[in-house]
Amino acid sequence: AVVSTQSTGSERFSESSMPEENFSEFLTIFQSKLDECCKLKVPKTSKRNQINNPWFTEGLGVAVDKRHRLFKEWKATIAKDKPDGSPLLREKFETYRYPRTLR
Repeated sequence: AVVSTQSTGSERFSESSMPEENFSEFLTIFQSKLDECCKLKVPKTSKRNQINNPWFTEGLGVAVDKRHRLFKEWKATIAKDKPDGSPLLREKFETYRYPRTLR
């Protein structure tokens, strides 16, 4: 005879007829196991976060993302017949990249 040593986990829950209590207990167990298996031990660091660079603010991050998005939109319009792409999108990108105050 084969005896299973695996636990179904149902013995951990009380025999209460209250589903809210069982769900609360399940959620607590689930969250602790999820944190145990999947949570990062060390916060993610990159060259563009405040952990490494306290001067790199959230506003700078938003500006960088917008500049990248504008560049990507402009580059998507470049083709053999239009080597400079859309002049309107290029102007938007260059205006955002180099504001008049810096020119």
